[in-house]
Amino acid sequence: MASIPVDIEVQPARNTRVNEIIVIALIAMGLLLFLCLFSYHPNDPSWNAAGESGAHNWV
Repeated sequence: MASIPVDIEVQPARNTRVNEIIVIALIAMGLLLFLCLFSYHPNDPSWNAAGESGAHNWV
């Protein structure tokens, strides 16, 4: 079988700095979400009800 030669020029990514900033922001938000979920405590006061004890979560 004969193959047809194809000339494909690979272009470098134009917005590499923007992509890096987006990745760093997503990682930071993921870590924040992990800390929120990992440090959840059912006895923490809610948004609309005051409690006598302080919050136990880390965020």
